[in-house]
Amino acid sequence: GSDMCIRDRAYVDAKFEGNWKALKQENYIRGAYHFYDASENAQQQALHFINTVGDINAGDITPIVDIEGASLSKLNSNTTKQKIDLIEKGLLQLLADLQLHYGRKPIVYTNYTFAQKYLINTRFSDYPLWLAEYTSENQPEIPNVWKERGFKIWQKSDTYKLDSTELDYDVFYGTPRQLLN
Repeated sequence: GSDMCIRDRAYVDAKFEGNWKALKQENYIRGAYHFYDASENAQQQALHFINTVGDINAGDITPIVDIEGASLSKLNSNTTKQKIDLIEKGLLQLLADLQLHYGRKPIVYTNYTFAQKYLINTRFSDYPLWLAEYTSENQPEIPNVWKERGFKIWQKSDTYKLDSTELDYDVFYGTPRQLLN
């Protein structure tokens, strides 16, 4: 499979459209992610994802929303509490809009440190977690909000060599059907 970046309302990976079609033709499991910008309107970001990606079918991974430190880069003057409030309102809106449109719960992609500081509303645990936590340990640290639910996918490393290509190294514990649910 592959994950394609749709970064902010104006940016789309130049290879997205071609890759998205090619992956379907080759019967690969596809997944598309949106890089969340806390300074932008959440409903506009949802519309941008929907208009760019189009249909997501049963053989595709549900929409993925990437939220991390860079998501807050335009909010430098805001306090931590203001950032938390903005994220709660905006990110929950985006996730709800995508779920309403696609009929599937989006996945939240983030890291432990960011989630512990900013994703503290228990409503975030309604959404599956794709955890970026780079460690040689057998299990990652799981953010408090997802402690009971756990993670759906664990990105163990951002550097993994496969046929001389550098890739992310992600682990999913389950069957292909569970990955798509």
